[in-house]
Amino acid sequence: MQLRSATFGLLVCALLTGEAVGQELLDNGGAETGDLQGWELDGSAFPAGNAVFGAAMVSGQGLQPSSGSFLFIHDAVSTGATINSGVVSAMRQTVPALGGGTPMVLAGAIASSGPPSCDPGRIRLVFRDIAGAEMAGGADTGWVLSNDAWMPVQLEAAVPSGAASMTVELLGRLDCGVFIDAFFDDVSLSPAGGCNIADIAPAFGLLDLSDVTAFATAFLGGNSEADLNNDGLYDLADVSLFVTAFVGGCG
Repeated sequence: MQLRSATFGLLVCALLTGEAVGQELLDNGGAETGDLQGWELDGSAFPAGNAVFGAAMVSGQGLQPSSGSFLFIHDAVSTGATINSGVVSAMRQTVPALGGGTPMVLAGAIASSGPPSCDPGRIRLVFRDIAGAEMAGGADTGWVLSNDAWMPVQLEAAVPSGAASMTVELLGRLDCGVFIDAFFDDVSLSPAGGCNIADIAPAFGLLDLSDVTAFATAFLGGNSEADLNNDGLYDLADVSLFVTAFVGGCG
């Protein structure tokens, strides 16, 4: 175990200063720019319009971001709408569709400010044709039940033949009888399946700290996922294979 720990230290030194490389398709999926860069807003259902969504740095005793320093918030009070009205507002980001049949992974984290019977947050993936019409398929978390705790979500959907674009929607609604905020973080859209042996954690197609953490956990725990050369040992040979694949990036 001491040898594995020392080897893990070498892995951290080799990789933690590197940049993420891969095929993550969304811009600013974790709000880390501190604003809504990459996203378009549709607050047309609310009197306050686009003021209902924002990017926030949370400090003190409030809900902390799922990762990083910022999160997205759907501010219920700022909507100007009547509580329990059920009206919905959205943040959207659209990217070109990959080839028909390509499996996609939609991931993220959703939370609300309570109560546990209220579910004001939702994430969707919508495929559209060249004319902008919504196509069959896609992925939808539904309205997620949460109470001051992050609920991780991950869904898969294959790109339908003829799709021209893919849109990820972050949705917030007023349907709780009180003003309940919805929070979103770590939103990701990427091709399913690892691009190489180092790509072992979502978002797939992206090599970053999540892959390093997943490999290190498996390596230190003697999990077969870290035995990259399948020799039954967990040693520098496995680390070397991981580092080479990680640094090489997703083609």
